[in-house]
Amino acid sequence: NYDIPLLLPSNDSLEISRNYNRLGSDYLLSNKPQDAAEYILLAASWANSSKVKTIAYNNLGMISKKNGDYAKAVFYYLNALKEHEKINEPISKMRVLNNLGALYIQKKDYVKAQNCFDEAYEIVKITNDPESMAQVLGGLGITTHHLGTKTDALKYFTESASIFKKLGQTSEYGKQIISIADIQSELKKFKLAEQNYHLAEQILLEKKDTYALSAVYNNLSECLIN
Repeated sequence: NYDIPLLLPSNDSLEISRNYNRLGSDYLLSNKPQDAAEYILLAASWANSSKVKTIAYNNLGMISKKNGDYAKAVFYYLNALKEHEKINEPISKMRVLNNLGALYIQKKDYVKAQNCFDEAYEIVKITNDPESMAQVLGGLGITTHHLGTKTDALKYFTESASIFKKLGQTSEYGKQIISIADIQSELKKFKLAEQNYHLAEQILLEKKDTYALSAVYNNLSECLIN
């Protein structure tokens, strides 16, 4: 924060934008999204590097999404992708696509979401990043559930769950297990669904994830009624 006033007279856009970005990131970590957005916007305005702009726009997209302003979040993510066309950083581009795909899911625009995840999937196959692969597969599971067949969606969710389990990311693993159980219940495989709901329940009780647990109990109730 103290460095920026000293840097401003120099008009060194790269260092000024970097410092604004760092300051914005610090406010984001401190759970102060409004302050974070203010400084990250300044970072984007000072930046003359596509890489710095991409980071700024991606952060602004995440902040806007957190604030519930989905239209603005889409705008920033699309700007991040536009800047990505000028640099060669496939992993970073894949993460922006993944964020944008997740946002389109929240907007229930499953066609655009699937397009994002399809493009991200092609990148992640080459980069060999297992965590990103699990996230993309989970996204494809959701879009395929709405646009394709339940069987194909189940395949994506199962692959995603397997990777998250290997990575030791039990919360994400538990969430994929819920999605698997939901589809099994829709396919009238109620016993399998019940077993997976109870597996997810155990995981989420350990993680004290009450939000996800509420989904488990709600869906388990419907499964048991059937």
